[in-house]
Amino acid sequence: EKDRTDKLIRYIHHCQESNIPVDPPDINESDRDFTVCSHRIRFGMAAVKNIGEAAVESILAAREAGGPFRTMYDFSSRVDLKKVHRRVIESLIKAGAFDSLSEGRRAALLHASGDAVERAGRMQAEKESSQANLFELGLTDQASPLHESAFELPEVEEWPLPVRLDYEKEVLGFYLTGHPLKEYEEELSRVGVLSTRDLLDAGDGNDVSVGGFVASRRETQTKKGDRMAFLTLEDVYGRVDVIVFPDVY
Repeated sequence: EKDRTDKLIRYIHHCQESNIPVDPPDINESDRDFTVCSHRIRFGMAAVKNIGEAAVESILAAREAGGPFRTMYDFSSRVDLKKVHRRVIESLIKAGAFDSLSEGRRAALLHASGDAVERAGRMQAEKESSQANLFELGLTDQASPLHESAFELPEVEEWPLPVRLDYEKEVLGFYLTGHPLKEYEEELSRVGVLSTRDLLDAGDGNDVSVGGFVASRRETQTKKGDRMAFLTLEDVYGRVDVIVFPDVY
């Protein structure tokens, strides 16, 4: 169900409640689809937005041929940059796929991704045109030590939790390693609201209260010219569509 966000949210929360960890995608562990790694579920790379099948196949082929990726530059120099372009790498960083690397600071990695792709692209072009300099002669598909040693991540402040979660939602479709409403769960429970996953059991025609934040809003006008809106309300467990009629809006 990797393409159905609402179902993914439901399954992942069920895993969490059953003490089954669901980890973000990882360039050295993830497969195309969701897999089991050391008694944990590992997110599949194909479920990350902006990651096409060709990009996934290129990553898996490079990993199989040369072993685990050591750094982002090592990764950039070994994959096919025509398929694994900068946008793909940025999405993987935002999803947490580089977190397991020793340099796995998402803000710094994103900041340096363009430079890494540019340098790796130049190196690949030199090899393809047989114009490599003496230091590169005889290298395999592994990254050039000369190039890699000259590449350093910048010292930038790591993203605060809300920014990290927003980026996760941007590329995964939902929050995976946390949720903005987590700190309010106790208050929401105290006032007796239903969660989005419990709405189906509430029965048609009943008055219910739900609590969450507005994930999206589309405003429109009635034939009389009154404003109304269509909202998507989101809580820790999922989403629900809400119609707000003119008198309330």
